[in-house]
Amino acid sequence: MPLYIMELKSNLKSFLIWLFCIAILFVFSMSMFPSFSSQGERLEELMSSFPEEFKAALSMNTVDFTKPLDYMAYIFQYILLAAGMYIMLLSTTILSREESDGTIEILYSKPVSRMNIYRNKFLFLLTNSFLLSFLFTFVSSVTVNVVSNGEADVKTIILTGVSMFFLQLFFLGIGIFISSFVKAGKSMSISLGLVFSMYFLSMISGLNEKFEFLKYLTPFKYFDPVLIIKNNGIEFIHILMTVVITIVTLLSGALIYNKKDL
Repeated sequence: MPLYIMELKSNLKSFLIWLFCIAILFVFSMSMFPSFSSQGERLEELMSSFPEEFKAALSMNTVDFTKPLDYMAYIFQYILLAAGMYIMLLSTTILSREESDGTIEILYSKPVSRMNIYRNKFLFLLTNSFLLSFLFTFVSSVTVNVVSNGEADVKTIILTGVSMFFLQLFFLGIGIFISSFVKAGKSMSISLGLVFSMYFLSMISGLNEKFEFLKYLTPFKYFDPVLIIKNNGIEFIHILMTVVITIVTLLSGALIYNKKDL
């Protein structure tokens, strides 16, 4: 537990910075909604000029920018990308950082096992993911209701917050697995590369039916905010797949870390 509290304290500043930046980006983007909604016909003409493949890749083909929740769903895609980057950067260095900083020797001088270290690091990551999702959901609920004059469905907004948590959970498991065997110096490029690769896979999967199978490889399609708002729910199979992948990566990471030569 002291290790868990120490991680919370040492990472509090970066957490607040990420939360602030994501929240400001969302609030600023949503503040432009009244302008979009008042120019419905012009916007429709502009959208019709774009190729269908381009609109499908960016999930613009089913979005009505004059509706607050549709507009929010489009903006939320980029919020999910930022949230994925944050948790991957954090989780891929959570174990390897102790080795690069030399603090693993201090930890080993204490009566604490490797599995205890691993468990506390995981609980810290889980707490951060939950807090980021919870606090951002509060901000987004207030913001969307303000710009829509209270017409937006809060339950639907909460669903997007839930999707944010599960997307972070997906990357959390992969990140801590990578951290169990990759050195801290290489983890940043790997984490960012993986997140962007999965985001581009989600874009490519919408281009053509031939590429539709790619949607099963990326959490950005599991928790596509446009589909969540359109269907007013998250498919259970996507939640189940995320939980299974997280459990497998966590257990694999624990096995590797337990046998690692430190």
